[in-house]
Amino acid sequence: MKISEAKALEMRRGNQPCNYPFLEMERDEIGTSTGDYVCTRCGKAGWDGDWNKLRENKKNPEQRQRNS
Repeated sequence: MKISEAKALEMRRGNQPCNYPFLEMERDEIGTSTGDYVCTRCGKAGWDGDWNKLRENKKNPEQRQRNS
């Protein structure tokens, strides 16, 4: 998904909650990978390792509390 497409999607969705179910490689306007991943549902971008933590914490909040 291109950066501009992700930003437009993020603007349309606003602040609605998302569990980031579908991630896709983020690309600049000429198609070069940025190294980030974008949620195809809400447009939020993040680094791969960061996404794994965010998704796991959303799925298992009690696990997050035990690790704190």
